[in-house]
Amino acid sequence: YIGADAGASFGRGTFASFGADKTRAGYGFGLLGGYHINRFLSAEAELRYSHLGLGAYDCCKDLWLGADGNRYYAPLAGVKNYRYGDIFSTVNLYELSLHLNIDFVRMFRPESRWSFFVSPAVYGIGSQATVKTTAGKSTVLKGGNQMHFGVGGDLGVGYQISQRVNLRLYSGMTYIMGKGIDAMPQTEHKSNYTWNTGFKVTYLLEGLLKK
Repeated sequence: YIGADAGASFGRGTFASFGADKTRAGYGFGLLGGYHINRFLSAEAELRYSHLGLGAYDCCKDLWLGADGNRYYAPLAGVKNYRYGDIFSTVNLYELSLHLNIDFVRMFRPESRWSFFVSPAVYGIGSQATVKTTAGKSTVLKGGNQMHFGVGGDLGVGYQISQRVNLRLYSGMTYIMGKGIDAMPQTEHKSNYTWNTGFKVTYLLEGLLKK
């Protein structure tokens, strides 16, 4: 089968989508392909793009980013400084993921149109971030391209609209290893997470599964 994915994306690193000043909802979309191993198991690969906006936590909004790219408790003398509460990071993520979908409804009721999925997954992720001012949105710091390994998974509810078309609503978390995704110094907050929620539409190419 083949399909498409679209939804909302949120993230957490040194900065977070749920920042002190406001919530910045991101977005994502992707293309996927999969293979039904049996009635309740399928393997799936997806190529996905996500765009995130991350702002300072309330606990860190009065820290300072120096022109040297380091974090300070007060402005660094003689150079340009930026208060955490006055900047935010835009992050682009390029993900290749491999999922194993386990359908617990069709495991016991193969004739049902409904599905409930648990989908553990592994990810290869490329990230690129730019730090900007919240007022004029001028560029403060531009991060380089980075590669990450990720692990996580989704929970999903699906419905078989027709013999070949399936609609799936999902929500999932991804833990991203390596350096921070937002180009900020990793000090108080060192973990990288993303949370994606949305829907997938799939189309069975051939060979309808037998009950």
